[in-house]
Formats: sequence, C-alpha cells, structure tokens
Amino acid sequence: GLSQTPEERVQHRAEARLDALLAQEFEKAFSFLAPALRKTTTWQRYSSNYAGVSQWRAVSVNSVKCNVDRCDASVSVTYQMVRPKLENTRSEREVWIDVNGQWYFYPS
Repeated sequence: GLSQTPEERVQHRAEARLDALLAQEFEKAFSFLAPALRKTTTWQRYSSNYAGVSQWRAVSVNSVKCNVDRCDASVSVTYQMVRPKLENTRSEREVWIDVNGQWYFYPS
C-alpha cells in the first residue's frame, strides 16, 4: 500500500524480480526494468543477459537504502559452480529509480 516506505517497496520489487529470474520467468523480470530501457530491447534479448540463471539456487535482498528518487539495494545470488560442485554466493548492488511513482531496476 501507500503506507510502505520506499525501502519496503523496493525490497518487495527487487525480491520479485530476483524470484522471476530464478524461475526463468524472463518476461516478468523484464517488466521491472526501467521503461526507457525496455523501449530499447525485447524481453527475449534481455533474457540473454541471464544465461547463467539455470545455475542459480537462491536469491535474497539484504538491504535497501533510498534517497529522493533512487534506491541502492544489496542483493545476493547463490549459485552452483560447475566444478568443483560447490555453491557460491555473490553480492551485487542494484540501482532502482522512481519513474512516475513506481520503482524500476536500472542496471548500472
């Protein structure tokens, strides 16, 4: 609802985007991309950036910090390494921007 803080809203959307990628629901994941960027590509082409998601095992959003129209999210992806058969977790920073009152992923 509207009572949520920007941090809460971005946390929710960042989790939904990562969950969509984990499930290989690329069209859904694409919907979180900033509108200006969606105009420049297709969800099919966008999905080629995520060829490695079949190795993903778990995703999480660790923290979100916002200012007026930009949030920085720290996210983690746990993935299966090919060899040796280990799992590894990497952390990444994501930028989310406010476009007409909705938050969108903006790759840096």
